Amino acid sequence: MILCLRNKQGREDGTVRDLLRQSLLDRRVKRMLTESRDAHAAARALETLLLCYDPLFKGLAAGYAQEGLRSFEERLSGGFLVLRAGQKLHPAVAAFFRYLVDIRNLLSLYKHLRWKLREAPPVLAGGKIQRGLLVQVWKGGDPSGLGPLLERLTGSRPELTASGLEGALLGGLSDLLRRQGRDPLQAGVLLDYLWRSYVQARNRSLLQRMGDSFEGDLAEELIR
Repeated sequence: MILCLRNKQGREDGTVRDLLRQSLLDRRVKRMLTESRDAHAAARALETLLLCYDPLFKGLAAGYAQEGLRSFEERLSGGFLVLRAGQKLHPAVAAFFRYLVDIRNLLSLYKHLRWKLREAPPVLAGGKIQRGLLVQVWKGGDPSGLGPLLERLTGSRPELTASGLEGALLGGLSDLLRRQGRDPLQAGVLLDYLWRSYVQARNRSLLQRMGDSFEGDLAEELIR
């Protein structure tokens, strides 16, 4: 959906159709992305549709108009995570979405602390780490306050850099899914397989794109 909107911004309607040809998106969403006159109209149509399911998606179009596609993406993904984390799901699936909420909240909190932003970071509901603990770290104003929360979630205290933090959180998710996948008769084994496939594809793509030209610590960028 985000790729389609980005291409629609550039009036690349042919690329939008190519992206949707094999897509599993709802046909109504596909129609909005292909038939709307521009990206703004598509954003408004998508918000109207999603509001039929949950008021969490209110403000998608306004966010796009005022702050651009990044705001739209953050609101869309955040609303989806909160919606899923609040539903009655299989325990393995519920744990997966709770962990994704925690990743989102911790990365957002780190960035706000790192760059000393004045406004408080948005906190999504539904994670394992309580809102009160996140607010406490925010009020403390020190990124090192994230250490105990990270250790509680991942079992380790990674270096507090953006890539180190994200890598540790995603690695912790790999560990969680690996544990849940030990029972071949439960849903955890499917989640573990899908996540492993994603990790392999992401790491391979990163290695191909970076290659010898990458000057940082490539190990920090790879998901384990």
